[in-house]
Amino acid sequence: MRGRIGGLTVVLIEHEMNVIERITDRCVVLNYGRKIAEGTYAQITADPGVQTAYLGEEAA
Repeated sequence: MRGRIGGLTVVLIEHEMNVIERITDRCVVLNYGRKIAEGTYAQITADPGVQTAYLGEEAA
């Protein structure tokens, strides 16, 4: 998270993408409990696997 203090890592489960964009440096995306992507917000939102999983084939 921005403004890290002492190397603290926070695990947060969030579904609101605007919140994720504002508060994270990196994120992990799960689909049915399996990791399908990991990276920055920009990397995650551009990932075809994430787009397919959450928006459907037509969006990817």
